[in-house]
Amino acid sequence: MISKQACSDNISFGDCVLDRFYSHLTNNPRCTDDLSKGIAKQWRGNAARYRYVELNQRLCYYLVFDIDFAMASIQWEVANLPPPTIIISNPENAHAHLFYELRAPVCTTERGRLKPLKYLRAVYEAYRIALNADAGYVGLIAKNPLNPFWRVHTHNVDYDLEELCEWVELPSGIDARVEENSLGRNSTLFDSLRKWAYWNVNKHNRYDAWRMEIYRQADRINQLFSSPLNINELDSTADSVAKGTWQHRDQLGTYRKGILRLPPIAGDLPEDEGNAERKKRMSMGANLNQIARHLNEGFAFDVSPALIEKLLEQVKALRLDLMQGDDSEAG
Repeated sequence: MISKQACSDNISFGDCVLDRFYSHLTNNPRCTDDLSKGIAKQWRGNAARYRYVELNQRLCYYLVFDIDFAMASIQWEVANLPPPTIIISNPENAHAHLFYELRAPVCTTERGRLKPLKYLRAVYEAYRIALNADAGYVGLIAKNPLNPFWRVHTHNVDYDLEELCEWVELPSGIDARVEENSLGRNSTLFDSLRKWAYWNVNKHNRYDAWRMEIYRQADRINQLFSSPLNINELDSTADSVAKGTWQHRDQLGTYRKGILRLPPIAGDLPEDEGNAERKKRMSMGANLNQIARHLNEGFAFDVSPALIEKLLEQVKALRLDLMQGDDSEAG
């Protein structure tokens, strides 16, 4: 645990690399000890005590790579890449975050220039491929090298993008971006995020976990803009989508089953099997229409419980026929 005295801005962590890391934190970065419980802003002296901390707000000081397999800390040597500035390993599974410090940080806000931002992303993607790092990780929340839980190794080196580029071949097609709609980036982010959320909200049982997943997805989308939104705009949109989809989650994330309550026909079925399936469903639909007309006519007379039970049994039999198939045809 880092003491309050050690958290003052005038102290040294005993390593010039870690001192620089601390100086690159904003005054109030987001941090947490458990990502599943959400993140909150802290004064950076307190944030240094947490296992995870927010990086690269407005200025990108580090290229951070998340490597989720054992012996991740030496993956840079396996890939024949230059030594990372900071290597942070998880003592429980040997997964790691590798940090490459940039000598000249790149502005990632709307005030930043497009050319260096594209160059940054191209270099990042080349290193990610070489390291076999997680493609979904975007480097804004990282393992905190100031926290004693992690195993930390440092190299007192920083790099220009040109130096890093000498070790890799930049991939083609790196400039693909999200196309902004006519209302701008905020509207584009909202539309893209809500469509993704509709189909994923029911994968979560707790709102705090859902909020974190929304934040991660919003961040991934934001990084595809030529000029990403700032952190406050990102948070506002993520909060709106997270709350809205969570409140209506019972109506989201499901396909239309229709009156038969059956799943869609599999798209990978052979053509003849797909056609046979469609014919069978059409036949079932006709039978159910007859039942529906019978029920509608029931407004002219009393529908007994026995009749309702009989009709429900017919529906069940039809569904069972579709799901299990006709034994005589299979023979």
